[in-house]
Amino acid sequence: LGVQAFMCCISNIDNSVVHISMLDEEGNEIGADAKVKPRVVLNGYPLKKAKQEMLHHDRLIIGRAFCFRVVIPQHVEEGKVTDQVTEADNLHSALGEVIQDESPEFDQCCAYVEEMTKRIGHTKGQQFLRRFSKLLPSVEEANEITREVRPRDRLRFSVEVISDIFSYETDEPELVVRVWQGQIGINRLRGVIQRKLMGKKLNFKALLKSVESTAGQDRGDAEEQVLHVWEVHTFLERLRSMRDIYEVIKME
Repeated sequence: LGVQAFMCCISNIDNSVVHISMLDEEGNEIGADAKVKPRVVLNGYPLKKAKQEMLHHDRLIIGRAFCFRVVIPQHVEEGKVTDQVTEADNLHSALGEVIQDESPEFDQCCAYVEEMTKRIGHTKGQQFLRRFSKLLPSVEEANEITREVRPRDRLRFSVEVISDIFSYETDEPELVVRVWQGQIGINRLRGVIQRKLMGKKLNFKALLKSVESTAGQDRGDAEEQVLHVWEVHTFLERLRSMRDIYEVIKME
């Protein structure tokens, strides 16, 4: 999941200097400012430079399903690093350290946590941010699977925050996952006509173009409806099932 024909290029210079760079869909190197980037994560962070050096025991994630530990023996021989494997080198730790600091959801959460810290304290605020950071990649994975498996159903998942009004000043809020669905079928066609073409000369090609242009949208639909609100543990159980279904479909 999330793996394209071209993702990244790794270059090795004299078995000592190893660089990684991102590639576009045609295999050309791209910079960190590219609008569309493959999911390549190094030590928890998306690549931030056009070409970035990797060190011994760095954690590299490609797409959603492949996690690697970089091994450069010469770095140990040169004394740059030790060869001791730490707890951070296992798969769960590598996935858990992923920071979605380039996503708008993460930016919004940071602003919310800054306000929340004034109420419940710095420690609880940072704990909440860590839980959010850990949940957000799973929600994005669920959206990616849904777009692959059920592209016409216009479903999307989002992280939401709920608070108890009776303990608002002292308790940290709870994270939940909300499931949305945009308009489909005749209702969607009717909505596009009302928004795009009412009062204009009806043009069938323009109508089709308007419908197609919204086919991949997964946020900001004014006509979306809430289907479910799940607690985090319920969502993670569903996500495990979604992964299994995705694997079965890809194998057929």
